[in-house]
Amino acid sequence: MARRVIMVEAGGIVMAPQNAFKRNVTDRMWGIGFGGLVQVKKAQPLFAGMSFGFANIDKLSSPVNIQYNTGFIEEWDSETKSSVFHLNLYSRYYIEIGTPALNPFLELNTGGNLFYTTTTLSLPNSEETSSNLDESDFVLFYGGGFGASIAFSEGLYVSFSINYNLGLSANYFVRERNSIDPLYGETLDAFELRKSATDMTKTNIVLTYSF
Repeated sequence: MARRVIMVEAGGIVMAPQNAFKRNVTDRMWGIGFGGLVQVKKAQPLFAGMSFGFANIDKLSSPVNIQYNTGFIEEWDSETKSSVFHLNLYSRYYIEIGTPALNPFLELNTGGNLFYTTTTLSLPNSEETSSNLDESDFVLFYGGGFGASIAFSEGLYVSFSINYNLGLSANYFVRERNSIDPLYGETLDAFELRKSATDMTKTNIVLTYSF
């Protein structure tokens, strides 16, 4: 008796900014992602699922001097990191080509991207840390793409896909300088707040296990 197939996936993500987003974020964003799909109807090639992942936009680490009310100055390590977390709802339709070793597919997706920036201070040679959320913005996206799964053994595949996503306008920090003045500045000073539409391509290379 046929049953519904379930697939779980994990691997790497490469996000490449497009259009106005590319003018502010010129480099690709590398990250990791996880997801799962379930067959919509038994013995049919249509699947639906959800995935999530994150990638770094940019970061900067530097020692900074912090002056207390008493006048005492202490050196801390500071790191500001601008990142994006994505949550994706998607459908996948496998195209039958007569071979079980190669399974091409089409995808449609929609979801949200959370752009956020954090600054973490840590005292050298100590476990004392302090973190602050500098900025966050959640926006929706939608798009589609294509890919293929290559079988390595029963139920185990390497899957590749590329999707073009149109994203709404968001606020996000980008790094403008490679250094700061450690005596008077903080790592966030090297970043600038930008706003634009967030179109991008997302390339996924993942391991897929079906059961």
